[in-house]
Amino acid sequence: MSVMLDRKANEGLSPADLESLPSKKRPEDRMKLAGYLAGRIVAQNLKKAERDISQQLLRELSVDVSVMVRGALATGLRGSAGLPYEIAIQFAFDELEIAAPILGNSPLLKKQDLVELALALPEDKKRAIAKRDGLPKAVSEIIGATGGRASILDLLANPGAKVSRSAYADILARFPADAGIHQALISRHRVPKHVIRNLAALMPAEQRKRLLPDYAQQSSIEAEQGGDAAVDELDPIVQSDMVDDPGAFIYQLAQSGELSPSLVVRAACTGHLTFAEYALAELSGIPHQRAVLMLHDAGTLGLHTLLERAGIPKKLLGLFENLIQTYQGLEREGGIRTRHELRRQVLERTLSEFQLIPKKDLDYVLSKV
Repeated sequence: MSVMLDRKANEGLSPADLESLPSKKRPEDRMKLAGYLAGRIVAQNLKKAERDISQQLLRELSVDVSVMVRGALATGLRGSAGLPYEIAIQFAFDELEIAAPILGNSPLLKKQDLVELALALPEDKKRAIAKRDGLPKAVSEIIGATGGRASILDLLANPGAKVSRSAYADILARFPADAGIHQALISRHRVPKHVIRNLAALMPAEQRKRLLPDYAQQSSIEAEQGGDAAVDELDPIVQSDMVDDPGAFIYQLAQSGELSPSLVVRAACTGHLTFAEYALAELSGIPHQRAVLMLHDAGTLGLHTLLERAGIPKKLLGLFENLIQTYQGLEREGGIRTRHELRRQVLERTLSEFQLIPKKDLDYVLSKV
């Protein structure tokens, strides 16, 4: 194998590769050639004389009787525009191990292609499409309307998928009592508020209380403020309390560009300590457990290092010191029975600390809270 690859690395593709193809009886040998060919195309270093040879080899190997040969091409060229469009479509209808890399990654498949493929292909291939980064709304609507439970879960777990209102509506209409899908829907980083309302209406009381503990509270606050017409999504800080995996939720916020130091300040000042812990870990690049230890360090060195790496302005270091002391004091005192009670007391004590902050810094803090 190494001798063949060394020769090809130095000499490139030649007519001998085409001529010798019929003599390669072992699928493993043809798979090596397919993998090498894909690497040359991806590297975009084919010489002029090699281009016709590469296209002929692609046509031959793309219909090879061996799944491993076609799979080597599909995997090697999954993200390349150098794969001919007709072969990409051919691979989409091939065996799953060949189709999945193309359906999930190929830049050759545009929105209309994906819509038609999502309509035509079976569930296992819909799953590959549902995992595709940047999935267009039109495709998410097809999966929402026709996909099975597995592809729906893949769609909802995909932070890059654009899920439209009609897709959410179809998902709820088709899976009104599926707690797993309900949880996956809540765990998305931005969910239209009307979807949360519709979901809450479908849930039994116990499930609603467990999955949407802050829904009723936020709704009542908005009602007192004159409605929520201007706010289309749930506050991500509040929504983080509804998910099973806050770390994954925070990661989605970071991937979408919505996680910021300002959000961390607001979470900490309003008693959402779990959100602040995961967010500081994500922003600083420090593992979560270590970040928690640094945040609650008896001294201030660990706290200051964590905040600086997370991009928290230096003028807020003192505020965070006071917040951590407040949390620790409440834990020592005991008597906190619910998260809402904890947040109320943290907010009250934080506001009292504001009296000690210089006015220019106070204005800055209040703008973030």
